[in-house]
Amino acid sequence: MSLLATTSGTGLVSKGLTSGSHHGSAGLVFVPPAKPISYLACKRALDVAVSLTMLLVLMPLLLLVALIIKLQDRGPVLFGQTRVGKDGRHFQFYKFRSMAVDAEARLAKVKAEYGSEDSVRFKLERDPRITAFGRLIRKLSIDELPQLVNVLRGDMSLVGPRPPVP
Repeated sequence: MSLLATTSGTGLVSKGLTSGSHHGSAGLVFVPPAKPISYLACKRALDVAVSLTMLLVLMPLLLLVALIIKLQDRGPVLFGQTRVGKDGRHFQFYKFRSMAVDAEARLAKVKAEYGSEDSVRFKLERDPRITAFGRLIRKLSIDELPQLVNVLRGDMSLVGPRPPVP
């Protein structure tokens, strides 16, 4: 079964709903109409232009933040996490590291101490693993700036949903 709908009386027909399975569950699945190539090319050009410009303008701040993180505890400056992008493609998602180097090793202890079972959405208001400088860069969202590199590489876009963890 499929449902065809016209778009605003233009006579254009697009596939909107179809039956079948989606990620293992049966039912109706929304299939959005394909975007024109000109739209996708303009969106990509805008992503490249804006992310490149922002990286160049913010370079002194990015270097200062990287230096402070490195001097703080000699650990890595960036935190990388695997995320799922368009068409299910996995990529490395970058942020400035705002937690202690051993944050993952301390996770189980912190969860037990604060009584949390949810491992995916675990978040504390005053997580003891977050460094003092990490709190500041999180509050100002500076920790998110390395994602401009992901945008420049084409892993993600400036506008759109946050890529999920696999």
